[in-house]
Amino acid sequence: MRTLSVLVTAGAAMAATIRIDALNLAFVPNVTTASVGDVLEFHFLPNNHSVAMGDFEDPCQPAKSGGFFSGYYALNSGEADNVFRVTVNDTDPIWLYCTKLGHCKNGMVGVVNPTTERTLEGYLAGARAFNGTLTEAGAAFGGITVPNTDTSSASSTAASMTAPMSSSTSTSSVGTAEFTWKTFLFSMFLALAISSI
Repeated sequence: MRTLSVLVTAGAAMAATIRIDALNLAFVPNVTTASVGDVLEFHFLPNNHSVAMGDFEDPCQPAKSGGFFSGYYALNSGEADNVFRVTVNDTDPIWLYCTKLGHCKNGMVGVVNPTTERTLEGYLAGARAFNGTLTEAGAAFGGITVPNTDTSSASSTAASMTAPMSSSTSTSSVGTAEFTWKTFLFSMFLALAISSI
């Protein structure tokens, strides 16, 4: 059983920055390699996207054990003020897909640490053949949402923080923001910790 943990210390090595690009319905890059302890940092660009971990055998569905889900990031322009980070705990393949209706089936998939037997092309073929309904992922889990330091609009103030949105129906429509006081306090703590480095 594989597990993924959240980033809790600053300064961890980053294997890759995986950006979600609404214009091409793609993860860029869609194939990457990461080592144990590396951090995957997902950046969200316009429209409404998410990232979730799936299984090779069941594309466009949440992983049966462990995994992660970023929540939805709905944008009209620019880049989201927050990023979603996941720490890699082993070098097994990590299959990625966007949970927004139609995005996975239309090729918005990716992989970290593919093997020669299980490739992006194989996962993509399964995703394109997907005819089921998307399984609701619920609230964000398995990673951490932190301020995006790559955007000029990113701010550590609570007023500018954008929370991931959770979906409220099986058709993956945007629901209400999942932003609790616990999330707020943790985000503020993390922003203070990062700014003191």
